[in-house]
Amino acid sequence: MDVWPQDMLANVVAGLPPYLLSVYPEPQALLGKLAAFHGVGEDEILLTSGIDGGLKTMFEVVVEPGDLVGVGHADLRDVSVYAGIFQAGLC
Repeated sequence: MDVWPQDMLANVVAGLPPYLLSVYPEPQALLGKLAAFHGVGEDEILLTSGIDGGLKTMFEVVVEPGDLVGVGHADLRDVSVYAGIFQAGLC
């Protein structure tokens, strides 16, 4: 577990307008910067709510029942969970 300085959160939000903590982010500027940095189109980048959200989205879009899903890293336990939910096998 990371131990963050106690005043860090206060320092991060100190200069933000109050409404900013209760709105959805606008990802367009970030997408543009990421695309330019990596030399790809904005339509080639998918921003997700973390690895779990990214895995779920990939399974929803790509995996069909009965498909085999290759697992390159054994620590991604969520892959086996989603494989079960989406009726896919692991290899």
